[in-house]
Amino acid sequence: MTKILSSPAKTFIIGEYLATAEGQCVVATTGPRFTLSQEANRVSTFENSVLGSVAESPAGLLKQWAYQAAAAAGESQVGPLSEKLDQVFQAQMLDQGKELGLFSGGFGASSSEFLLSYYLIAPHLGLDKNPWKVWALYRELTHRANEVSPSGADILAQWRGGIQFIDFQKRSSLDLSPVMDWSKISIFSATSPSTALGSARKVATHQNLAQFKGLAHRDHERLSEIVEQALEAIFGANLRSLGSALVRYADALAALGLEVDSARADREFFMQFKEVMGAKGAGAMLADSLVVVSEGSLPVSIIEKAEARGLKLVSAGIFPEFGTGLFR
Repeated sequence: MTKILSSPAKTFIIGEYLATAEGQCVVATTGPRFTLSQEANRVSTFENSVLGSVAESPAGLLKQWAYQAAAAAGESQVGPLSEKLDQVFQAQMLDQGKELGLFSGGFGASSSEFLLSYYLIAPHLGLDKNPWKVWALYRELTHRANEVSPSGADILAQWRGGIQFIDFQKRSSLDLSPVMDWSKISIFSATSPSTALGSARKVATHQNLAQFKGLAHRDHERLSEIVEQALEAIFGANLRSLGSALVRYADALAALGLEVDSARADREFFMQFKEVMGAKGAGAMLADSLVVVSEGSLPVSIIEKAEARGLKLVSAGIFPEFGTGLFR
């Protein structure tokens, strides 16, 4: 069977914005996956689907860096290396989620494009596949002077897979998948292209970070305290406490002006049901998706009412994916 190179989708469980200051966070990987196709007649759902075709995107920056690295490799190697890079950057990325009408942004498309590109060029340029080496290059390329840079938490999570607890200060990550039962936590997309509300709701991360001025020390401390409470709940397999921590984290970001009104309305919608123990938006301005913690499997009636609001169920329970790599 043919092996296919792919990368999982991602959702922040907790830690948005805090991660930009190298605070702790938890990021889950899920399906549908982002895959590569080198079939000339395959039509991608992405407007700019060829790897690195958008110059200012992370993959576009990596593409420019790769050709510069090839040019510096020595006269005898420039031609062969450039030809290999040409082949890499002709591949198309396919978004299974968008093909299914689930989401149009916020689930890690741009980071997946970077990771798939990195995976392909690594053997040609002798790049290290250690997750923190991948993250370091991403951070170097996406750094903007006088602006808050992307945390790269999605890079680490999508490269490794699972449900990653990331501690930037220690340069460590731990897969929390085996720590507790994640089947009672559901994820809904709020950016579905099949609804007018979804297509208008997406907040571009790079634009949001350009306006974001960073966290004051007291806000960093408060958010860190809530993440610690969430981690304590996870390691204690206490879903009710985890749900409460998610609500407090969303409230804290809302108080800082870092939650769109529609995300707040959606989590308040979920919290009206007795089966729900916590709900929180995820991503830039918490606008991309909803993370919902329930006592048992989320009832179909709640799912139907959520979809009537323009939300789309991505995962009924979190069943972590493999990281970026070749799979049959």
